[in-house]
Amino acid sequence: MRPKKGLGQHFLADLRVAQRIAEAAGGGDLAVEIGPGRGALTSFLLRRVGTVVGVELDRELCEALSSRFASEAGFHLVHADALKVDFGALIRRHGVRDAVVVGNLPYCIATPLILRLVSGSWGLRRAVVTVQREVARRIVADPGNKNYGALSIAVQVAATPRRLFDVGRDAFRPVPRVESTVLEIDLGHPAIPVAETVRQMFFEVVRWTFGHRRKMLRGTLRSLPGRPLGASQMDEVASLSGLDLRRRPETFTIGEFERLAEVIQQIG
Repeated sequence: MRPKKGLGQHFLADLRVAQRIAEAAGGGDLAVEIGPGRGALTSFLLRRVGTVVGVELDRELCEALSSRFASEAGFHLVHADALKVDFGALIRRHGVRDAVVVGNLPYCIATPLILRLVSGSWGLRRAVVTVQREVARRIVADPGNKNYGALSIAVQVAATPRRLFDVGRDAFRPVPRVESTVLEIDLGHPAIPVAETVRQMFFEVVRWTFGHRRKMLRGTLRSLPGRPLGASQMDEVASLSGLDLRRRPETFTIGEFERLAEVIQQIG
């Protein structure tokens, strides 16, 4: 099967890497594999997990996978777009409680798919996914790090991400231009939870300020969409929050953004 550039296909060819990913996914009742491709990782998952459900968009690959794993009772295939599939319904269909998402994610969908996984109530326990190394750095970044931003926060308020190991370009065919990293994401436990009562305002503040990340918050918050703040209100926000609004967004912790959201919501 020739890779389709339009689908961002880079097939995992290094079986040692495939085995390490399967080991990181661990045992369990069910693994949902995103984009099985040619089945390199699938083979190792079937040795460790009771049921493997592959979600594959490429119809030709679906036919090849169905043929290759026809004798595997634990293998099931869904021809679907991973950005649209109902993971909760898929898990319930198999009557399991211990499910993990695994896969070498196409670079073009990695970020939206991870955001979809962490924001939904799917019944998934963990995700072990291979992504572009730069995306992995952004997801796990702490405040003050140049990679820290809205993506870091969006994942960490809903899940706990951890870098497992890096994967070189030569592990894939065709060889991509970027390096990759395998991430583990604990979907059941937020790294830093945010109160539900301020979540909407919290994300409005985060998105807006990181959209102007080179500017101090005192300047960007004055033009916050739908809730612009005048000079006197900015003084009140600074006073009530106890925060120095001359700082830039990449220096603010999730807890500090939550405090800002509370105060802005309070002064209305």
